[in-house]
Amino acid sequence: MSLTADGTPDFSLFDADGKNRGRYALQANGAPALCLFDATARPRELLALGADGTAAVLLLDAAGKPRGSFGVGANGNPALTLLDGAGKTRGEFELQGEGTPCLSLLDTAGKHRGAFILGANGQPDLRLIDAAGNHRGSFVLQADGNPAMCLFDTAAQNRGQFALQANGVPAFYLNDAAGKNRGQFLLGEDGAPSLALFDAAGKNRGQFELQANGRPAIFLCDAAGKPRGRFLLLPDGTPSVSLADATGKVRTMYEMTDTDAPSLAMADAAGQTRSIFSLGTTGEPSWSLYDQHGKVIKLFP
Repeated sequence: MSLTADGTPDFSLFDADGKNRGRYALQANGAPALCLFDATARPRELLALGADGTAAVLLLDAAGKPRGSFGVGANGNPALTLLDGAGKTRGEFELQGEGTPCLSLLDTAGKHRGAFILGANGQPDLRLIDAAGNHRGSFVLQADGNPAMCLFDTAAQNRGQFALQANGVPAFYLNDAAGKNRGQFLLGEDGAPSLALFDAAGKNRGQFELQANGRPAIFLCDAAGKPRGRFLLLPDGTPSVSLADATGKVRTMYEMTDTDAPSLAMADAAGQTRSIFSLGTTGEPSWSLYDQHGKVIKLFP
């Protein structure tokens, strides 16, 4: 133990070869520091107090460059920092705020590009960040415990989400720049896929789905979300197109008959068929007109 030229105490340990392997001394700011040296007397680890009284452990490489540190910040939270050969921070593991753990990855410019944190509700969240610092993607567990992947634009608006719903059914959502849902692709509880399109008001305007027995169907809806047009396959496999009024009543139907001939039927507001135009088995056209009770009043030819 000795005193330096300025009178500060200095305690050093030497090995059998006379090489300094450890030093305990006061720094220029008056705070104590402990330095450990390797067999070639190169400093490899430093334990010191900062001017503000916070403690830190600094790990150095063979060239004496800092490569990692572990300390307690001014807020009292611990933090582990990893540095590259140029001394730039590339990774951080710390407690934020009231003790929320966060793992951060940084690029060569020192910008955060990825983070793994716990949200306010304790759910894990893996985040991807672009070069401008914008949050662009997350892989999270939702409040119900189901996983979800979210895609964000440069304004941090959620534009796409792939998630499991509460019943475990997968779903994919597309949102516009205002964050409104405009499209959904999901599986029903029966496992059948369904694609739905929404307008800016959130109304379902179109849907493509598989119905019972795997039959495909397309629905077109008005601004109130009511189905007005339908294109599907009937149970026997024949195609059918129907048009409905604002009350939901089918007014026009175009489909293939059981003889594979086309048929066009029109109904009144009460849903009663009033006209049928079709082709017969030999291809001859026919047109039938009905009264409001369903009785034929005229046939052509």
